[in-house]
Amino acid sequence: MSTAAKSLLLLLAFAAANVATAAESDGSVGGLPPELAYDLLYKEPNDHLFELGDISDVEGSLVRTFFSPAHLRAADKLQEWMREAGMRTWVDGVGNVHGRIDGKDPNAPVLIMGSHYDTVVDAGRYDGALGVVVPISAVKALVEEVRREGGGECAPAEERLGKCSIEESPGAVRFDQPFEIIAFSDEEGVRFGSTFLGSRAVAGTLVSSGLLQSKGADGMTLSEVLAASGRDGSAEGVQALAYRRDQVRGYLEVHMEQGPVLESKNVPIGPVSAIAGQTRLLISMSGVQGHAGTVPMKIRKDSVAGAAEAISWMERRCGGGQYEEPHPAAANLTDGDMLVCTTGVISIWPAASNVIAGSVNYTVDIRSAYDEVRNAAVKDVTQSVYDICARRGLTCEVAQ
Repeated sequence: MSTAAKSLLLLLAFAAANVATAAESDGSVGGLPPELAYDLLYKEPNDHLFELGDISDVEGSLVRTFFSPAHLRAADKLQEWMREAGMRTWVDGVGNVHGRIDGKDPNAPVLIMGSHYDTVVDAGRYDGALGVVVPISAVKALVEEVRREGGGECAPAEERLGKCSIEESPGAVRFDQPFEIIAFSDEEGVRFGSTFLGSRAVAGTLVSSGLLQSKGADGMTLSEVLAASGRDGSAEGVQALAYRRDQVRGYLEVHMEQGPVLESKNVPIGPVSAIAGQTRLLISMSGVQGHAGTVPMKIRKDSVAGAAEAISWMERRCGGGQYEEPHPAAANLTDGDMLVCTTGVISIWPAASNVIAGSVNYTVDIRSAYDEVRNAAVKDVTQSVYDICARRGLTCEVAQ
């Protein structure tokens, strides 16, 4: 690993830890004096996170979906910050915002850092944004450090606007290894119901997945939306955005902790040891609808009661609920297995307080760091649904 790469990773970790703990730096970092390190690696990224969090399509809530007005304004703002950090920037055909510091060897593979800048409905300020803002600050600090030391290398005169300086020629400073930040246009999948559109384009899998024909609530496909914005929405145009494997040295993403573990241990930052695989199930149960005041309990075929039992069974199987007698499979789980099982949506028909529900639909989300652990849980949860339905006289279906 080059010296510049090592310095960048140090600055990246330092900025991430500062943002995570909201703790001010009181000393120098690398070749930066304390006051400048504080500005670049603490104050500026925090200011940017709040500024980006204010760019929303809904007043009083953070909503920034693919190609919405707020989404386009956020892209412009990210480009502005990337240029200020010394990078050359561009927006590709699916809205990914790129910032790059070129390498002395134009064919050298690039180290990519980044995350997404779209949001879910009523999002938090840090999801996605942290992984874009922090590396911008780290790159800016690295460029400033090299500028102060008189290092780096200017691009040839014909490839830059002026002197070898951030202010007059973004992208003028070069290192042995190229660095690139990508702010992915879509990860959440709110508009088209299909996730990772931005990173799929870079990975070269967007076209083969068939997602160019995904339709939003307005009836327009992704391909049509791209064409309407002046971009090339064809399969050929989108495929041309892909990076080859030999063009990429690695990928690094800073992300907020979406759980309480680090916080509970008062640890500001930690490496990700595994990314959990996910299985989603849609479960439907149908019983006999009836009057809440006249149908005896012993002869009811209550779909909601069946769903409640199945959800409780799943909780016990996955190690939750603090049951006196844990499920045998749950007893063998470790923290490293990271098995989690969640019901996030329940829909009841007819949803009246004085009616025994005739049917219920609910979702199940099962995740684990290990496929075998997740698959075993999916198999057990699915079988438990059919067993509960058979005993209660309900009909049921489990779709994956």
